[in-house]
Amino acid sequence: MARQVASGELIAQSEDDLAEFYTLADSRFVAAGLDWYEVSNWAKPGSEAKHNLGYWRGDNWWGVGPGAHSHIGGVRWWNVKHPGTYANKLRRGEAPLADLEELTPENQLVELLMLGMRTREGVRVADLTELGFDITSREIQTLESEGLVTISEIPEGRIWVPESRRLLADWVVRRMING
Repeated sequence: MARQVASGELIAQSEDDLAEFYTLADSRFVAAGLDWYEVSNWAKPGSEAKHNLGYWRGDNWWGVGPGAHSHIGGVRWWNVKHPGTYANKLRRGEAPLADLEELTPENQLVELLMLGMRTREGVRVADLTELGFDITSREIQTLESEGLVTISEIPEGRIWVPESRRLLADWVVRRMING
């Protein structure tokens, strides 16, 4: 779509129109018995995509097959994409690895915020502080006083964007990161 907009084939919609479309879609999903659990995902309660929740929570996962991605303990890697190349590497006893990257604590923090704050459940405060994020910073206090984040302490400290502000989640995360 970005290429089509850049070429003039499609007309870009205003942010206000996009927000209105989102709100309309959300109301129809809710009327159909679906709840939002990530800014762009709805499901019947209990039927959320566990696979995607793992990404958004920063969990470890191991991908199997051509082009599959994996993430274990701050290291992310991905397999070669072509099925024939993948199979040949396995036949030769080689790992089908295309490339890997070690995520710095800063990278892990940005990803945790970027993905987790888009979810209804938000992010565990303990995970943020473990990565060096100051949950008591002036910016976080300002965001909380503006109603853009909620912080809980019971039963487990979490920070999240309230449902009524979820369309601002990416902007809130930028403020959290850039202070």
